[in-house]
Amino acid sequence: MLRKLSIILLLFIARELYAENKYQQFWSYTFEIGANKFDGDFSQKYNDLIPSSASHFTFGVSAERTLTPIWGIGAEFYYLPMSATATGRSFEATMFHLNPYLSANLFNLFELKPNKWGIWATIGSGFAYYNSTLYKNGVKFDEIKDGLAFTVPVGALLEYNLTNSITLGTKIQYRSHNKDNLEGSNKTAIDGGYNYKGVTNDYVAVGTFFIRLKLGTQDQAHVRDMSPYSQMNEALDLAKLALVKADSAEIRAQKAEHGMDSLKLLVDSLNKIIADGPDSDCDGVQDSRDKEPNTPHGNAVDFYGRTLPCFEPRRSTEVVHKIIAPKVKIDLNSNGVDSDNDGVPDDRDKEPNTPANTPVNFWGQSMNKDTNGFGSVYFDFDKSDLNDEAHQTIKLVADRMKEDKTLRVEIRGYCDYKGSQSYNLRLSLQRAEKAKAELVKTYKISPLRIVVNGKGKLLGSETTAYLNRRCNFFFDKDVKR
Repeated sequence: MLRKLSIILLLFIARELYAENKYQQFWSYTFEIGANKFDGDFSQKYNDLIPSSASHFTFGVSAERTLTPIWGIGAEFYYLPMSATATGRSFEATMFHLNPYLSANLFNLFELKPNKWGIWATIGSGFAYYNSTLYKNGVKFDEIKDGLAFTVPVGALLEYNLTNSITLGTKIQYRSHNKDNLEGSNKTAIDGGYNYKGVTNDYVAVGTFFIRLKLGTQDQAHVRDMSPYSQMNEALDLAKLALVKADSAEIRAQKAEHGMDSLKLLVDSLNKIIADGPDSDCDGVQDSRDKEPNTPHGNAVDFYGRTLPCFEPRRSTEVVHKIIAPKVKIDLNSNGVDSDNDGVPDDRDKEPNTPANTPVNFWGQSMNKDTNGFGSVYFDFDKSDLNDEAHQTIKLVADRMKEDKTLRVEIRGYCDYKGSQSYNLRLSLQRAEKAKAELVKTYKISPLRIVVNGKGKLLGSETTAYLNRRCNFFFDKDVKR
């Protein structure tokens, strides 16, 4: 609906403001010659259509500004000598007309198909100046000097365009006056005069041939020769094309929206895979995607919590107790009783008798700093800088990789429970990248032997926050070497 209203508004503006925005060739001038006939009280034969007065040579000029292919305004000037004869009396007069006028292109006005021909109608209003001499039996006996009158000319023009710049045509006009003084004597009947004043106002019929010169037509047609409807049809075609493109764009947008819905479902599915959650066997993979939920402590695992095939368990006298989580509903936000004072409330504490000052994870399980034979690299809050202890750990990793050229290492970065998951994913990856950079730059370990992963944040409390801000090192054999 909005597109249709926009198209209607576009067409309205194109029609009403077309001259303002489109046309550049406005002006034209005419030079006319022809004849006129006086139509008044003298020499009237009332059963004839054409006045019986004498015909006289006439010439005129005009200047017109054609505003649109339909309407124009202009001004014209005419020299009109005239005479008429009645029984025993006659008169001769010289008249000048100056008047503005309004013109209309009838072809375009009535939406007819234009060609090289044009038909125009004009109507105007202006001033007439005249001098008249009256004769009686061939002898001058009275005259009227410096006469003034209003005139209203009505005319029709037939034109033929020779070129963009030149038009030939003919014009017929009927010019009326508000006075009846041309053939009227100032003398009374007692003095031998006669008076036709007030019987029939004076009129003049004018017929001329003209040549019209149109300006600014070197590059394109003059506005008189244009059709607003052809331009409007072009605008309408463009509007229809725009509507088709808009419909096509809307279809593509709907397809894109459908694709976005499918992508959203995929993202939601991935979020379920990588979402935060409990990690019962403390292997760094939450239970929701852990395909090996009882991984022995210290085993190196892949993304799905499965022990890596080339992993060699570290020999240790350390005894790892398997803790079976109670199958009860746990309030993860509980702040209830903490019997062993390890910072984890009893309702989610899977190791309820943790020795004092032992660092624990979110589930209250003891955490061993040693991972796969190497200590973790720890970081300050919201930082990825390496401290002295971190440099010592990274040196041990480098020494082992230099000893065994077939080893490759995965560095996993973690963050504490504070902040958003997206922010912590970036920060944990930065921490892993920082450890990798140290191995490459300082110890010249090939970057092709190092994999980095950012695991984001680990669930926990303030007690375990520092221990969760870490990087761990997981070794594997490079079977290609």
